[in-house]
Amino acid sequence: MSYEWAETSPPSGGFVDSVEPLMDKELRYGRVEIIESTAARVHVRWTYQSCDFLYKVWGDEATEDFYFYPDGFGTRVLSLKRGPGIEYELSEFIILAPQADFPFSFLPSNIVDMLFVDGTKREISFPYPEDDKGKREWPAEMAEKVQGAPIIYRVRLHKDETAAAIYFNPLDTRLRPVIYAPFFDRGDMVTPVYWGSHWPLARGKSTGWTIDDRIHYSPSHNSVITWAHSRPASLSRANIVTLDTLGHSRLMTLERWAWLIAMTDASDAELLEWARSFSKPPSVEIKGGWILPPTFPSAERFA
Repeated sequence: MSYEWAETSPPSGGFVDSVEPLMDKELRYGRVEIIESTAARVHVRWTYQSCDFLYKVWGDEATEDFYFYPDGFGTRVLSLKRGPGIEYELSEFIILAPQADFPFSFLPSNIVDMLFVDGTKREISFPYPEDDKGKREWPAEMAEKVQGAPIIYRVRLHKDETAAAIYFNPLDTRLRPVIYAPFFDRGDMVTPVYWGSHWPLARGKSTGWTIDDRIHYSPSHNSVITWAHSRPASLSRANIVTLDTLGHSRLMTLERWAWLIAMTDASDAELLEWARSFSKPPSVEIKGGWILPPTFPSAERFA
């Protein structure tokens, strides 16, 4: 599964299809490095630029640091350098599938659990039903509740998989995720959520809004919910004059976010303990020495 990336809204000056790193099918701008790999943890860094279908870029850049630990937990730390006012989306639950794997054949109906940090839990089934106005929206009481109790998301990837993907940000206090609708073909429901095949292994394919014959010979993905442009509060933010990726000196916004991630079969009680620890990481006191930059980030201090 992918938790998504930094994807921007269509910028000025014209574009073709979506502006995201997944359009960089030739890896003109993207790089992945293994920074550290030990028995204690693995640190992977992904640096990229969001581009359109024709590889056009606008000077913004993102760096994602993933820290993986032996118990299946870790963090996603996203640092984004963007033009002031340029909107980005950062989170979406995207379940990957091999060719010829039809969504209803492997996706469970109860794809998502929403576990509030106060212990309240909602199990979400898909396809998500429409309300009396024909919309797919979260109940108002859930939107109000999240303001004081952020949500731990558990995402089930397969009917036969006991472990699930986990996603949590204690600063995400607005329930804004967009719920994807199912696809229909000649009146029959053929997917419970969005289906697409415009990934790097599906070269030449643009974003579509229908399932097609490419499912037989191309990997695909199933998007469950997206946060769109609703972003949690960042850990840090600054506006500085610096060089963009095109070599232009200009004012840019630098922001940083961190999420708790995991692939685990941990119980609700265990997840609540992890979320509370991640929300208020332990302090670090130095005795008999001094701190040299870069300091150990709070997102990496686990109790």
